[in-house]
Amino acid sequence: MQSILKAVLMAVLVAPRLEGFNNDLMLANLLLCNAHCKGSSRPKCENGGFVDHNCECFCPPSLKGDLCQTVETSSACGGIVYVSESKVTEIKTPNWPSPYPAGTKCTWLIKAPADMLVKLTADDLDLPYNSLNRCYHWMEVRYNLIGQLGVKICGEIKGKTWTTTPYGESNLMMVRLDAKFAEDKDAGKGFSISATTAPKPIVEDKSKICTFEPPSDGCFFEGDGNWFVGEDKSPSDYGPSFAYRGQFYAYVDGNNGEDAAKMTYKAPSTMEYCLSFAYYLSGGDLKIHSEDANYFYELWTAQGDQGDGWQKAKVDINAKKDDLIFIIAETGSDYTSDIAVDDIVLKEGVC
Repeated sequence: MQSILKAVLMAVLVAPRLEGFNNDLMLANLLLCNAHCKGSSRPKCENGGFVDHNCECFCPPSLKGDLCQTVETSSACGGIVYVSESKVTEIKTPNWPSPYPAGTKCTWLIKAPADMLVKLTADDLDLPYNSLNRCYHWMEVRYNLIGQLGVKICGEIKGKTWTTTPYGESNLMMVRLDAKFAEDKDAGKGFSISATTAPKPIVEDKSKICTFEPPSDGCFFEGDGNWFVGEDKSPSDYGPSFAYRGQFYAYVDGNNGEDAAKMTYKAPSTMEYCLSFAYYLSGGDLKIHSEDANYFYELWTAQGDQGDGWQKAKVDINAKKDDLIFIIAETGSDYTSDIAVDDIVLKEGVC
């Protein structure tokens, strides 16, 4: 099993880093490639980079440096551009408005404050293409995830805009000029673009999500003091070796004893809810209960060793206003009965 995991990890880490960079990231995390990187050995990668199996930052294409803090670009253009709400920054290709040099490749990383989006406007763009509308030279805009290929633009364009999505790396955008692909073709003028910020849209999401990832104001379920937040491998040999998603999860140690550990949430309104979560059970009981003014309801239970891996569960809850919803972990007298939960989501409606 170890040799298979190692082979898969190496295949992920040495694969081409253009398409699917962020999917590779998720797979690598699931396969524990960086679980041993802790404390000072774990770098804080920037700009969409992540920690690889060597405890080093693995950078998206066109970024480099120990922390992915540097842009790969020619000396005549490119770099990191910081934008703010009150500032519009112009970006121009070399020699604008005269043609850029043949073979030019430029990369700009545009960064906004963490709570803002990046907005880009093509004020004037002139890049060559052929009779089949295929680009000889192009401007690429990555506005969702820095590790994903972006849209490629050529021809003559004025006034078109792009804004980063609020669901990816929302304050980062990458713009690239590639005149190397067909450097024997005549250059156009290039482009003059302007970058600024845009506010994030207000999205009414009635879901409550708890992933235990920092920075966080805590989980909407309130713990009773017997739950702890774990990172990577649990302190004992009987809990999870990694989080279901991200790096952190909540767990109850098998040494907790006979007392049940509880998380509690008070329903804000009368509603049907769907509670979904990931759980790890090496023994003991994990339960979902609800309680109103008169009765106690057992809604879901998992018992005993569920294997060395995370499981998923969904539970329908018909709650009235101020009803209590419980996640209960009972490790019992067996010190090997570690219990963990992660990725807790409570949505309105049935599952």
